[in-house]
Amino acid sequence: MSGENGGIIGPVNIPAATAESSVASGVWTLAEAQENKAQSKWPSPQSFLYDLHFLVIAGGGSGNGMQGAGGGAGGYRSAWNSETSGGGVSSETAIQVDFGPGGDGDINAGVSLTCTIGAGSTNTGPGAGYGAINAINSSGNATSITGTGLTTISTVGGGGAGAYYSSAGPQPPGGTNAGAPGGSGGGGGNYVPWPPGGPGTAGQGYAGGANNGYPGPGAGGGGAAAVGTAAGGGPLGPGGAGRASTINASSVTRAGGGGGGVYASSGTAPGGSGGGGPGGVASGTNGTANTGAGGGGFGYASSPKIPGTGGSGLIIVRMATASYSGTQSGGTVTTSGSDTIITFNSSGSFTT
Repeated sequence: MSGENGGIIGPVNIPAATAESSVASGVWTLAEAQENKAQSKWPSPQSFLYDLHFLVIAGGGSGNGMQGAGGGAGGYRSAWNSETSGGGVSSETAIQVDFGPGGDGDINAGVSLTCTIGAGSTNTGPGAGYGAINAINSSGNATSITGTGLTTISTVGGGGAGAYYSSAGPQPPGGTNAGAPGGSGGGGGNYVPWPPGGPGTAGQGYAGGANNGYPGPGAGGGGAAAVGTAAGGGPLGPGGAGRASTINASSVTRAGGGGGGVYASSGTAPGGSGGGGPGGVASGTNGTANTGAGGGGFGYASSPKIPGTGGSGLIIVRMATASYSGTQSGGTVTTSGSDTIITFNSSGSFTT
């Protein structure tokens, strides 16, 4: 018997490994295995099971008044088809779902992931200066995907809008004429010193517009794709544009900023594309539900003095149908080609 060939009678079986191929043929000795591994020729199995793509949008911020601004859109994060996330940042990497412990993926198969949908904000804060003016910044709520082993994917609620406030009286607690920070920032209200828009969150959205003139309209809230429009002294403040996504098989634009309030007898400041609520004279329009859009502000002291509410958030996940577990709670399941898509308009869960 031949000791050189593992006790098998016959010619010595020498593996054939070349620089062009890492696929081994035949039987490898320990020395050959070590040498080829050191030269990166040793075959390594692909361990992750599938890519889990996502779109996660937080709730939008509320508008404000009087001479109030538009609310900022909720934070926007995308990991699908190289589509840009909010704030102009490149698409994120999909979650890699693995066979089990010790693999190269981000999370194991068979794990339940919780999808929490952030609500848009409603501005009901106390007044300042002109009695019933809602001077509180009211920001939207976070949206997230969480689960064992997963680094939480979370987006920041849209920034609440700023409003006029009177120098003759104190600001209410939490109130300011500047826009609040958020996924996208709220627009600046009116009065001196000229208030800035709130900053957006990196990788999620843009800043709200600043205000630079008194008296006049409020600035637009920031959107996922553009800064809110500055306002003051006359020009209106439209909301910043939202971002389009094809993750659910058709192109839909979401996360637009709210339009600023109109300080005149008539007129409308458009909300940003993607559901942003327009700003008006005596009331603002709500941001569209499940887009994370900002609410519109109102500009003048006439009734009803109601700013627009921010739109609620959204989660969409997409994976190969062959990899879908078939287990979910809440959400709507659809298919597109060889993929399964789950859309969560309210909180729920699914299993990887």
